[in-house]
Amino acid sequence: MHINQMRYFVTLCNCGSFSKAAELLFISQPAISKQITALEQELGVQLLERRKGVKVQITRSGELYYQTFHQILENLEETAFKTKYTSPATKRIYKIGIMEGWMMHNYIHICNKDLSQVFTDVELNFEFLSPSRLNILKDNGQLDFILLIDPAFENTKDYIKEPIACIHSLLYTAINHPAVENGMINLKKLDPHIYILSGREVIHINLPQIKTLLYPSVPIFKEVMSINSILMNVLSGNGSAIADEWSIPRYSDRFSAFVLSSTEIPVVFARKNVEDSSFYLMYQYLLDKFQKWVDEIPPLTH
Repeated sequence: MHINQMRYFVTLCNCGSFSKAAELLFISQPAISKQITALEQELGVQLLERRKGVKVQITRSGELYYQTFHQILENLEETAFKTKYTSPATKRIYKIGIMEGWMMHNYIHICNKDLSQVFTDVELNFEFLSPSRLNILKDNGQLDFILLIDPAFENTKDYIKEPIACIHSLLYTAINHPAVENGMINLKKLDPHIYILSGREVIHINLPQIKTLLYPSVPIFKEVMSINSILMNVLSGNGSAIADEWSIPRYSDRFSAFVLSSTEIPVVFARKNVEDSSFYLMYQYLLDKFQKWVDEIPPLTH
């Protein structure tokens, strides 16, 4: 019994005809028929019922062998894949760029936790970078995957992007701020000084909504360059901040937050546009772990 005989039989069963199987396997119909007949003789059972003008029918014995052969071929393909990437000479390093400021270190932990069980000798390299830097590295082909808000992603044919989530902008303040009552922000008592990330959040927040929420106070926006600056200012009691929901740990008992429901921002996961099955498997792996990370985040509340 040969591997090709099993492959011919499985393909024939999937197609239902010798002509289609021959086309997929790039061999002649007589050659397939000869190999299937030899396989039946070796096994001592009839695998197929052949009647002229009728679609090939698989026998009961053939069904059992089909399941067995199908599993053997799948195992061989999986083993071949793993073997290919266990050699140090073929070690692969995937580079993933994530928008800076997002509190996604637990996502990285989730990805690395199961990595060796799924991919042998594969390394993940995560970097938190500004949107402009992510786009520069993307244009140079230096990133395999990118996680970024859609408005900041500059489209290119070299990458395929997929919408994976929508996030809100949130209005934050310290839990001990005078405007926080019973854990909730009383917007009418909120300090009008609001910290935002320079060159990013202003584009997406709904300024009229903010003005309406704080009325009669007039919001005063102060641009800062990092999430750490926002945290220090807010926790020291100097006003409030606006940032997207992944930028500040809303589950922390040190903050109170108000969801700006009209400022939903789409998030995309982009991958290089390459024909590589292992590359796509890694992409699916990263997406699955992303969904697991999202599922573990506490729900937003006003």
